[in-house]
Amino acid sequence: MRCYRAFGLNVHSEIELPELPEADGPPDVSVVLGPAGVPGQAWQSGRQSWGELGLAWVFQPAWGAIRVEGGVRFTLEKRGGLSEEGIRVWLLGPAFAILLHQRQMFVLHGSAVALDGAAVVFLGESGAGKSTAAYACARAGLPVLSDDIVPVNFDNRTPVVRPGIPHLRLAPDVLLGAGDSLEAHTQPIPWDEKRHVQLGRGCLSPALPLGAVYVLEEAGAFVTEPLAPQQAFAALARNSFLAPLMLQCGSLPWHLETCARLAAVAHVHRLAFPRRPGGLAELAALVRSGIPVA
Repeated sequence: MRCYRAFGLNVHSEIELPELPEADGPPDVSVVLGPAGVPGQAWQSGRQSWGELGLAWVFQPAWGAIRVEGGVRFTLEKRGGLSEEGIRVWLLGPAFAILLHQRQMFVLHGSAVALDGAAVVFLGESGAGKSTAAYACARAGLPVLSDDIVPVNFDNRTPVVRPGIPHLRLAPDVLLGAGDSLEAHTQPIPWDEKRHVQLGRGCLSPALPLGAVYVLEEAGAFVTEPLAPQQAFAALARNSFLAPLMLQCGSLPWHLETCARLAAVAHVHRLAFPRRPGGLAELAALVRSGIPVA
């Protein structure tokens, strides 16, 4: 097995994971090939994830399934129909989000970049611009820590972000609008038009303190405003990963308690920004300054 590093964990894997930096040390997590044992009712549910206490699956008939067990083990069952890169999208995305949740990390559905030794997190509804904001920051020289899943836990009383995989899933119009080439980036999921922009092999730091959290909205002008703790709680809960699985897995009470704890100490802001030529550079400059605009 090869050893890799992701989200502060050593990952020993029977398959190659070129998106991750290689590392040394005993395994925290293993990836093995074999039957995933997806329950029949899960296949018939029309969903793409299923959960029980300490156990969950992500699956799709087109490619197979991944069993996620106890926060320590993935079992990958491949059926064909998708490239190795496409399967890794599921493994390093939804399946890893489940595993981190099993390890009692609070998993946000967003993107994160590093600024002045802290993690800046972007949240928002689908299409709000989470990956686009991280892309803008990357073009301005800020390292991308993670896309799609942002795990947060507490170091004593301080919330910290576990850096993940520095690639972004971006719509073609975002890349073309920035003068980037579609041919330079892969499309690992044939039925998803988004391209994958690889930005290195990842951050080996186990954690960075949580800086600002921006809840993104589209608007005609740049506007930021801080959210009160109750508003922050609603935003964090709304933008959490795995909400459909929490009732099945019995983790909803812990999740809500952690959400309230995070909302009480995090600096959560609403950030409205325009989609216009030059807007990405303006957004990156605003994030880098850390100065709210009226």
